[in-house]
Amino acid sequence: MAGHAPRSIEEDVGPTLVLASAGFIGQAVCERAPSAIGFSRQHGLDLLDPQGLARLIGEVRPSAVINCSGMPGKAPAHQQYAVHVQGTLNLLQ
Repeated sequence: MAGHAPRSIEEDVGPTLVLASAGFIGQAVCERAPSAIGFSRQHGLDLLDPQGLARLIGEVRPSAVINCSGMPGKAPAHQQYAVHVQGTLNLLQ
């Protein structure tokens, strides 16, 4: 529009929320995403806490969420299910 200064994309969208940002993949994502805000267990992130996730998303108001969390293959099946399935469902709700 004439008379208006061009806006950067960062002005039009919120930050990118990176979950499990302390891990190998999460760190790499945060290094490459200038608008990234990272959270991990060290910050109190718990994918199995739906109210905590809702609170975090409400505070950050991200335009995108990158979930880098995972459970090693040697972990018991019920722990892997909890993080990979229930944690993702909690995030989506």
